[in-house]
Amino acid sequence: MLFLLTGDVQIGKTRWLEHLVEVFAEADVTSYGVLSPGVWIDHALAQEVGVEQKETKHSRQEGCQGELRGRFEKIGIDTLFLPDKRRARFALRRDIAQASGLYAGEDQAARAGLIWHISDGAIDAVNEHFASISRDLMNASSSGADAQGILIVDELGWLELKHDAGFVEAVHLLDRGPQGEIEDAIIVVREALLDIAEERFSSLWGGCLRIGSSSEDLEKVLSGY
Repeated sequence: MLFLLTGDVQIGKTRWLEHLVEVFAEADVTSYGVLSPGVWIDHALAQEVGVEQKETKHSRQEGCQGELRGRFEKIGIDTLFLPDKRRARFALRRDIAQASGLYAGEDQAARAGLIWHISDGAIDAVNEHFASISRDLMNASSSGADAQGILIVDELGWLELKHDAGFVEAVHLLDRGPQGEIEDAIIVVREALLDIAEERFSSLWGGCLRIGSSSEDLEKVLSGY
């Protein structure tokens, strides 16, 4: 089964996934792929250091239930590699990257007009991670290893689904459908791209289900484990 996780920006989808990964770990289910936690700065500190406020209508959500909320400025995105949970910086807000001299107009994210500065090197690191997962799955299948796993991609966006760029190795992995210990997958997709993702991957995964980041949706994912 393929789960398409969607919803408005900054409503806690990645935190919901982090909680799901923890629940799966307790059930001996291995999560493979990447999460994309935000990098935040307090609004007051942002003004102090000269970071222009861009997202005043949104609040940071801490935890799956949003029990701790505060007003923050999102200035970047990290990559959390699964299953080892190694963390690396992935993206910086474009205006900040431009002001600091880090912005590179020739990078694929810049050519696609994204609001984030994402270096090709950061994308390459994610692609190598997904290629490594693919190799590990093939080795596990040949050895007859018996385990349970789930593939998580946070997220597939315009680069992947409209430009054949970005996380291309993640797309290749999804194109192969269930394999080895991985029978299900979850991908984060913007609402505008849901139909494209569903048309491309649904039949490969035996169907798909659109979900949000609620406790009810959590139970839908967990029901098969």
